[in-house]
Amino acid sequence: MEHPEIVYYNLYLNQLKIINDSLEQKYNSNNLFDSQVGSFHMFRSIVINLTFLSKNHESSSFTTFTTLSRMIIDNYATFFLITSNNTKEEQELRYALYFIDSLKCRIKTTTDFAAALKNIPEHITEINKKALENDRMAIEKFTTKIYSKELNSLVEEKVIERCNWKFQSIKPAKNGNSYSWEELYHIAKIPKHFSSAIQNHFSQFTHGLALSILYNNGNPDSKESILGILNIVQMLLGKIMLERFGDDLKDSKIEERFIEACNYHWDNWK
Repeated sequence: MEHPEIVYYNLYLNQLKIINDSLEQKYNSNNLFDSQVGSFHMFRSIVINLTFLSKNHESSSFTTFTTLSRMIIDNYATFFLITSNNTKEEQELRYALYFIDSLKCRIKTTTDFAAALKNIPEHITEINKKALENDRMAIEKFTTKIYSKELNSLVEEKVIERCNWKFQSIKPAKNGNSYSWEELYHIAKIPKHFSSAIQNHFSQFTHGLALSILYNNGNPDSKESILGILNIVQMLLGKIMLERFGDDLKDSKIEERFIEACNYHWDNWK
């Protein structure tokens, strides 16, 4: 007999899949300059990882299971910050900075890697050159969007220059600059005691520290307790999508009980 947590996990996951399938045709586009399209892609990526965890939770080691769970929670916290924190204008700014930061990192990685190698085939060099050109054009387009919509007025110029999409806003950051992951969890409605456990305890497994060895494969109930956290994360994801894509989902076959659970846990996870 399956543990109740995995039963609920799969029930909630099926509802997220209905949301995904309902939005697929309209938002599965390469136009990532549209924040709705980008939000859908971010959501779909989380659903893919939740699905993988569902299929492999029994066979995976505890370290693998915990590491993937931590990644899903990190992705969810990022998703919340970009789609649901503070004003729509702030969300737009964070979205643009998030992509600019990613693109700049890819440019640096590609450039540094190529510089460290010798005798790269000419066709590979041309492919890289074209990719770098496209990334720079995308950065310019995102940057233009920030200034044309005057989103830069929301923050100091150094936030734009540093692509600091985790910049502090209503809730202050401890370092006065950008939110830590633990702070992002808390912003994303994960209670503080859970946020601390995820940041400190889960990191042991993510970084391969001693606890990941001492734990071995642990007690099966340990996985179930993590599934319990992911179950609530799934409901919070559902709430975000129902609010952000409400018009597109009004004719979907999402169960009313799931909608009620999403609404309840939005303000009642303690």
